[in-house]
Amino acid sequence: MSDRLARGNPLLNTDAMLAKVVSATQDDGAELTTTQQDQIRGLQQTYKWGLAQVALIAKAVKAPEEQVRQFLTPPKPALHLVKPAPDIDSLICNIRAILQLADHDQATLTQRYIDVGRLLNDLKATCKHGQFEKLLTQSFPDRSLSTLHEYKTLATSFDAADDETKVQLAGDFKHGWKAVLEEIRNLKRRAKEPAAAVIIPGHLSERAHIIHGNCLDVLPTITEPHILITDPPYNQGVGYDGYDDCLPPDEYRNMLIKVFGGKACVIILYPEEIIHLLGGGALGKCQEVVAWVYPSNTGKQHRLVTWWNCRPDLSRLSQPYKNPTDRRIAKLIEQGLEARSYVTGGR
Repeated sequence: MSDRLARGNPLLNTDAMLAKVVSATQDDGAELTTTQQDQIRGLQQTYKWGLAQVALIAKAVKAPEEQVRQFLTPPKPALHLVKPAPDIDSLICNIRAILQLADHDQATLTQRYIDVGRLLNDLKATCKHGQFEKLLTQSFPDRSLSTLHEYKTLATSFDAADDETKVQLAGDFKHGWKAVLEEIRNLKRRAKEPAAAVIIPGHLSERAHIIHGNCLDVLPTITEPHILITDPPYNQGVGYDGYDDCLPPDEYRNMLIKVFGGKACVIILYPEEIIHLLGGGALGKCQEVVAWVYPSNTGKQHRLVTWWNCRPDLSRLSQPYKNPTDRRIAKLIEQGLEARSYVTGGR
């Protein structure tokens, strides 16, 4: 056979090649060396040998036939199991089961609620847009929405923490899940780098002073008469650095009340939040409301500007007349007057 191959290809001397291969191999019984593997590849490429010539290849490279056969056998394609997406009913059943376990086993309560939070995140991802809150109310009538949202926040924050922080938080499990959640928020606040000092230019430097800090800590230290003007976080899940913008509605409302309740303040917020969270005098008396409409790329293109426990003098605001060519209006313009947009009194 080797003579026939040699005659078919005068450039090859198979006897010399096989002798060279045999002399360079190791004893039988050892695993294929890198040299043996390279020699087998050479035989495959030169003579087109394959599984049908296992005995010849094994003899040539001085290796057991089974090892050569395994080397020549193409690897089976990896089996990738596709995990089916969890269905809503199964998720709800699992959440209920874990909640029941948590209620009867205080030792593992915090870990159980973290597991619940993970499943709630899966449930939200599975639900159709806008149906998550309704599904929670129907499926877990004995749990408040704010508590369920806190479970979600607890799980998301814990899973996002590094290993060292997880070990630290695990030490607080014995104090309850709310203590762990509060520590997570404290860690976020402490990890936030202090903002760079802002330089106020020109004459404003004598009239303005910028304080960097948490309003919950700073405002109680201000004793001079003042009015708070704010465009607070809207609790829409924005990825702020060091602040959780996805608080449960009750907790978000309580935060607003803690900061602004009973104080003279001007708040810019979505109409829904003004009505549902702050309605009924939550911050005191709302004495003025102005709609702020503006074009934007968001779904909500308006806000409400509300005055609490104070009243603006909007009569001082004016805008150009809409019909300046009217003789009567032209006369008013000559007198230096402008159209008044707002009136006060009679409220």
